[in-house]
Order: sequence, then structure tokens, then C-alpha cells
Amino acid sequence: MARLWPQNERLGGKATKVFCPLHNLAEMKKPLLFLFATTSLSSLAACGVSIGTSSSTSSSSKEESTSTGPDIVKDYLKVEGEKLIDHEGKEILLRGTNLGGVFIQERWMDLTDSPDLLMTMNTLTAKFGREDAFDLLETFSANALTKEDFKNLKDLGFNCLRLPISYMDVFDCDYDLLRSDNPDPDQVYSMDMKVRYEHLEMIDNLINEAEENGMYVIIDLHGAFGSQNGQDHSIDSRQHDWLWRKDDLGDIFRQFTIETWEVLAARYQGYKNVAGYDLLNEPAGYRDHPECITYETGPTQFAYFDELYKAIRAIDKNHIIIMESVWTAENLPKPSDYGWENVIYEFHHYENGGVGDDATQIRSYRNRVENILNGKFGVPLYMGEMCPHCSYEGWETILDLFNEKGISWTSWNFKVKRVDSEWGLFNIRIDNEGDPSIPVSEVPHIVRGDDSALEIERKWGEAQRKGLYKNEGLCEVISKMAKQEYPRTNKG
Repeated sequence: MARLWPQNERLGGKATKVFCPLHNLAEMKKPLLFLFATTSLSSLAACGVSIGTSSSTSSSSKEESTSTGPDIVKDYLKVEGEKLIDHEGKEILLRGTNLGGVFIQERWMDLTDSPDLLMTMNTLTAKFGREDAFDLLETFSANALTKEDFKNLKDLGFNCLRLPISYMDVFDCDYDLLRSDNPDPDQVYSMDMKVRYEHLEMIDNLINEAEENGMYVIIDLHGAFGSQNGQDHSIDSRQHDWLWRKDDLGDIFRQFTIETWEVLAARYQGYKNVAGYDLLNEPAGYRDHPECITYETGPTQFAYFDELYKAIRAIDKNHIIIMESVWTAENLPKPSDYGWENVIYEFHHYENGGVGDDATQIRSYRNRVENILNGKFGVPLYMGEMCPHCSYEGWETILDLFNEKGISWTSWNFKVKRVDSEWGLFNIRIDNEGDPSIPVSEVPHIVRGDDSALEIERKWGEAQRKGLYKNEGLCEVISKMAKQEYPRTNKG
């Protein structure tokens, strides 16, 4: 197989519009993301919506691709040494939460019985056809995040939302081939790939809605081609980290992931409330066998980060680029080693050994912060995911530590399918514990059952929101810390 990649025709041209009430963005006052919440499959079909059929790229400017709200963010967020500077020239910390479960489904926290999103898509396609499969997933996403949710997020005092997406949100391609146990590199390389412009409009409108509510959005590539870590949140749970394979298939997946970021950079380069591009979520390391998940970030990942950085910078020179380390700071390079500028270093931390134990959790987070600060990287630092398994007082101590040390943070997660979950700011109850007066949401039977398309649509539609309730204690603490003065006058 040739290793010299030709100029890809998928990345040229300008988006075509679908002339349908749902896609006439110039006349729309309500974002497309939320229109789907009250739109049925039959209505979508009547409009002739075809997701992922355009062979040309979207416009690169915000004004050309969507309608906009008030000009809240007048300039790009930027890095000055170890500080983040906003459009008013003021130092800022990003403080908010993750929108996990909006575009990427995880069985443990979402209304699904499927092991991963790739399996969900392929199962829905086999049962109902490709267009209905896409429509059902759009119904899920539209009801997972609504205008009411944005009001709740704004009321909590957040200024930032981290948005996990995958290559499925960018490309319509052969998902069945990509989930085969031994995909043929030639077939993968030659498969038909089309940018999902109409679907990207949902992300456009999410970002616009965040802007109208005074919040930045971090675009986080949670699921790369081939999977960067083999976990369900990479949309493929088979414990393959094939993105790092040292063969033709690995080369192809890495090139396709570069193309994914080229599409995203071209589309969002004009969005000033996009805080930055989070290159890869929790990138695991490749060792001797492609099924060996090491969960360590090392030179292989940093060399690839450099390729992604250069591909994005060729298109977008303004947005911050965010690079993650799994899990500690010891192996991270100095940004100057690669000539990286306007970058943030990101970390995640979950201390599970002391569930419910404040002392263990606080000690673990203090140690991680010390480890990160000792790196002396000279760039802003960001705790992109974390969930202390402890009391609300423990949460406050840990978030206060981040604020004190100037570390931006976004909790995991906004919503979780649990009863009294310590993970979710808002929880989705699926069991009323024998009390019929308590509303619950329902999990569709997709992989393990035979729900019809209309039944899945109902459960992923408004019924998804029946069991939603606020985690009052956690919201009170995290809101207090999100609104805490920064820079702190007593910062040491």
C-alpha cells in the first residue's frame, strides 16, 4: 500500500444546503439541536433529510455556516505563559462540566443497552436502515441537551463546557467494516467517506447556544478512528487501541483522524467561543500487541500530537490546542521541544480506592496537583475530567485547590443514569423503587431486545427526560466553586 497520501477530495468545496424547514438556518430562531426534540421520524422523512450525503466541505466561517446569537465573545481565548486570557485581556479559569452522553453513548450512564456507540449504530442500521438509525441517534442527542439544560448550566455559574464527540459525528462511512474483528486495510482505505454536514449543524447550534449563555465550548475528540484506548467511550469497547498500530491499518486510522481534525478546524475556526481543540481523549499507548491497552501516554502519542497540531495550524492559527496525558505528568515533553504555541496541557483524575473517604480522595488529588505543577511546563493546566468519590465537603476542598493553583476544570459529568449518583450534576432515574408516583426514564431494548423504531424514538424522546432530577447537594458545591473569585486575592 502506498504510504504517500494524495490530496483528499473530501476536504474541498463548499457545503450544500438541504431546503427543508428543519435546515433553513437563516429563518430558524430555535437551534436545530432542540428542534429534533419535538420532531418525529416520519416528520424527518417528510422533509427529505439525508444525513451525510454531501461530498463537499462546509464553509470555514461561523457567519456562513449558521445563524449566530449575541456577540458575547469578541476575540479568541489565548495563552500567555501559564495564564489563559479572555477577550477583555483578563486572566480566566475555565470552570464547568462535561457533556458526556450527548453524542457518545456509554451504557453505564446513558439510556442504552448497547456496549458502545459503534455497536448501537450498526444494530439500528441492520434493524431499521441507515437513515432511521441516524434519525434515532439524533433524537437521542436532541433530548439529551435542551434549552432547559442550558439554563441549568448557566445558573450553576459555568463558563465552559467540554463536548465529547467522535469521528461518527464528522464522517458517514462503513461503520460495520470499522467494527469487524480484522478489517482489511485496503477496504478501510477505499471505503466511501462523506462529511456529515447536516449533523454538524447540531454541534454548530450547541456551540451557538453556549455562546448565548456566556459559555465557552471545548471540542473534544473522544472517539478516534481505530480507537485511541479501546474503551466504550471511544465508541468501540473491544479493547483495541488500533490508532497506534505500527502497520498499514494504523497509518490509515491516523490519517483519517488527521482528516477529522481538518474538517473540524475548517468548520470552527471562526467560532470565538470555542475555547480550544482537545486532540484525543485519554490516548493509550501502543506496545507489542494491538490489543494491549497500556493507558500510558508517551513519545508515540506526542509525536502524533505534533502531526495533529501541524494539520490544525495549517488551517486554524488562532484556537488553543489541548493535549492530554494519561494519567500523570512525568513523561510529558516541554512544549518548546516541538515548537508548540498557544497550547494547554490536560489531565484526568479518578481516585477509586477510597470511595466515600474524604481523606483518601483529598490526598490523592493533592498529590496529582503537585505532580502536575512539578512539571513546570510553562503552559496553562486543565483538569478535563474528575469526580471525587467523597462528601460534598471533600468536593469543595478539591475544587478550591484547583482554583487556588490556577488549574481550569470540568467535572465528569453533567448527567448520569443513576439513582443518587455521585457522578452526575443531574441524574436520570430509571427505577422508581416500587413507587409509581416517581417518574422514571426508560432504557430502549436495542441490542438485547426487539423494540421497534417508534418505541426507541419514544424512549429517547421526551420520555428520556421524565426521570431527570437535580443532584442538589453537589450542584450547590460545584456552583459555589465555579463562581469563586479568580484570580484569588489570597492566592499563594
